[in-house]
Amino acid sequence: MHINRKPGEQVEVDWAGDPAQIIDPDTGEIINAYLFVGVMTYSQYAFVEAFINEKQRAWITAHVHMYEFFGGVAKILVPDNCKTAVIHNGG
Repeated sequence: MHINRKPGEQVEVDWAGDPAQIIDPDTGEIINAYLFVGVMTYSQYAFVEAFINEKQRAWITAHVHMYEFFGGVAKILVPDNCKTAVIHNGG
């Protein structure tokens, strides 16, 4: 089904699948790298950045970097059902 979108109107964001793994060059330790992905829905123009966790600080930093990369903000932000976006503190 075709969904009409306008350029720059909407961006979809989420953590992408299973974590990648990177090797610390100094220690040889294998570290998980979680990929944040933001995609402009109309153009499919993508932003991807790796983080060492999926905590809220990384989530917010990823959004700031994504909007800087795109050169502005979209009217509509569509997060998938990722825990970082939907779980909140009750206090």
